[in-house]
Amino acid sequence: MGFSRARTNEQKQKRIEEVMCATARLYDTVPYEEITFAAIAKEAGFARSNLYIYFTSKEEILLEILVSDLSSWYQNVEASFHVRRSYALEEVMEVWTDALIKNERNLSLLSILFTVLEKNVTVEALTKFKEGLLTVQQKCYQLLQGLFPTASDDALQQFLVSAFALAQGLYPMTRLSEVQLEAIENCTLGYVPPTFRDSYLKACIQLAQGLFVK
Repeated sequence: MGFSRARTNEQKQKRIEEVMCATARLYDTVPYEEITFAAIAKEAGFARSNLYIYFTSKEEILLEILVSDLSSWYQNVEASFHVRRSYALEEVMEVWTDALIKNERNLSLLSILFTVLEKNVTVEALTKFKEGLLTVQQKCYQLLQGLFPTASDDALQQFLVSAFALAQGLYPMTRLSEVQLEAIENCTLGYVPPTFRDSYLKACIQLAQGLFVK
């Protein structure tokens, strides 16, 4: 693909989407350390210098991808429910969990959000990301409010904080390297690494039960 400078807002947005798609493909297929502006430019099909027109680091691109992935996750969750029907708590948490694990990149990016991604971006880029993240969280809050109308505002907010923190911390525990797995096998304590779906679902059900504790 040849590169021509984007002049309209539509053309600029198209360039940004091309960069995001190229970066997402790399993130899904190569180690994090191998994702460089040179690799992204090659994957996208234009010169590395042109990437700096839109982004200053790969982390900025990955934050954009994360917001997009989270928005898609929320849309999948929302589409699973009908307004005029009541749902058991376990049903809601199962939909919530299954929608989350459909896109493993989403979980992977969440797990490095505070320790890696937010450390190498401009204030402007991070502010934009935070605004996008808060928009998704607000939609989640409103959805949960409709599904659990008797739950207090504080309980709903606490559930959201806890559910996202749980995903961020649990995911790396379920994606271990060969060295980590070998070390576990060498131990005599009988530890078995958790599976994400089962552990996350059970924990979310327990967290959600707190919505109704007065």
